[in-house]
Amino acid sequence: MKKSEEDGQKKSTSFALSPWIIDRIGKSVREKKYTGQSDIASVALTEHFLLEDIRERDEKLIKIYNILLESEDGRKILSEFTAERDKKIEALNKAGSAMVDLGKYDDAKKYFDEAQRLESPKQKKNPDEETTFTEQLETDTVPKNVTRRTVLK
Repeated sequence: MKKSEEDGQKKSTSFALSPWIIDRIGKSVREKKYTGQSDIASVALTEHFLLEDIRERDEKLIKIYNILLESEDGRKILSEFTAERDKKIEALNKAGSAMVDLGKYDDAKKYFDEAQRLESPKQKKNPDEETTFTEQLETDTVPKNVTRRTVLK
């Protein structure tokens, strides 16, 4: 490992970009959304690699969910996570409000959209109908690409 990588200093690199991306970078710098081209590249690549890590984590979680869904004890453990959903919604709304206060409206929208997504479970046919455990899992805790199984008889 080189010295600059060990002490956290930035290194210079070069790569080819499409004209559209170059124009967008220039526009963002001119509008002072970023201090320079390297800042934009750093933010974009950081987001890319974070999303990649999230996808890998989600794949592992899917395997765990499927294993838990196969047993009564596993289903009980998963049902306890439903209560955590309300706490997450509240935290997302607070984060969105903080972003509004900072004038970061695009970031605020992301937080509010995620909170709304968690608040809006699938429409029920009958409003008095009780939500089943499987429906809770599908709307509250299971990633979108989990293989769904009927867990209650």
